[in-house]
Amino acid sequence: MTKKPSGKSERQRVYWLHDAVQQYPQLEEKLTCDVIIVGGGITGTSAAYWMRKAGANVVILEEELLASGASGRNGGFLLTGTVEHYARAVALIGREKSRRLWDFTNKNIQLMKAFIGDTKIDCNLDPCGSLHAAITPEEARELQESAALMLADGFKVEYREAADLAEISDSKIYQGGLFTTEDAGCHPARLVAGIGEQAHAAGAKIFENTPVTELVYNDFDSVTVKTPKGQVSGFLVLLSTNAYSQLIDDFFQDKILPVRGHALVTSPIPKKLWNEVIYANFGYEYFRQLPDGRVLMGGMRESVPGGDAQHFNELPDERVTTKLIDYLHENFHTTRGCSIDYEWAGLMGFSRDGIPMLGSIPGKHNIFAAGGYTGHGMGFGFSMGRLAAQVMLDGENADMDLFSLRRLVK
Repeated sequence: MTKKPSGKSERQRVYWLHDAVQQYPQLEEKLTCDVIIVGGGITGTSAAYWMRKAGANVVILEEELLASGASGRNGGFLLTGTVEHYARAVALIGREKSRRLWDFTNKNIQLMKAFIGDTKIDCNLDPCGSLHAAITPEEARELQESAALMLADGFKVEYREAADLAEISDSKIYQGGLFTTEDAGCHPARLVAGIGEQAHAAGAKIFENTPVTELVYNDFDSVTVKTPKGQVSGFLVLLSTNAYSQLIDDFFQDKILPVRGHALVTSPIPKKLWNEVIYANFGYEYFRQLPDGRVLMGGMRESVPGGDAQHFNELPDERVTTKLIDYLHENFHTTRGCSIDYEWAGLMGFSRDGIPMLGSIPGKHNIFAAGGYTGHGMGFGFSMGRLAAQVMLDGENADMDLFSLRRLVK
């Protein structure tokens, strides 16, 4: 298996991970358990928590530290919905399926808020709402149509005209926007670390700096997962490895595509620029102001050939970083006097149809995978972990038809 390019010095470039330290040991023994979870991001830690609550013996194997992948390299946006605006999703997959997907993510955010409150995870949860901002009249019309459909389907949103968004940017670039009341922002790495702590406290075993080197399918429906210094055998495996899934099983070669995303964080700004987390231009640019006044800006992957996809390089591309800085300076003049204190990249896992997937790999009924979030892992991942626990341990769930990976087997 290919080792992804990372390490301590690279993590220090990531605002969310610069102070992360190893909390759990490396695996150096042979273990047996009920469920082996590969990947310690938001889905893997959530699945471990819910599986332990159901009584299963669980082991998490994380190649680096918890949240070292996409779960700790995003913008910390908790958004309702998929990668598409609601009106476009309705046109592509139908109204009922769209409503159910948006409802799943809406309930995911509510579940996370309750979980964070109950467990007192310190992740700077900010229930500020989100703003999808249009940069063209065409996108503004799509957002206006989305607002009407979402209101009719019971979601708490409002459409905002261009005049209402004039104060957002110095360039007055935004043509309209969709505000979603229940969305939020957070510190994603602390959130995942907190979920991991809860899973560990419930009895899950967690191993960091433990890359998987091989999966061996044994007789009697068991699997052995080998690592450099140990191995774990179990009856069920969950691959919560998202963009890296194809490095573990060839089935995902054309099912989950790696796409690199970039972000940066400025030095603190004393002036409050925005209240919401903002997702602009169909999500190709996104930004928010952090609790300490810093501005986080991400996106611009379309500025490089091929949309920065189909590779496993997590190091930032200077061309994209330059575009991010130019966008900040052009649209938000206050940032011109700021330094860029952090800049990083990370790999997202994109599905072919923009909808996440969950299920067993065909021909390997005890090997499950969850991923393909297409840039919206924080909006899906916690509840997808719970759904994985329910499906793997109980065998069924009413939401499985939304995410079954068998839809991609053709």
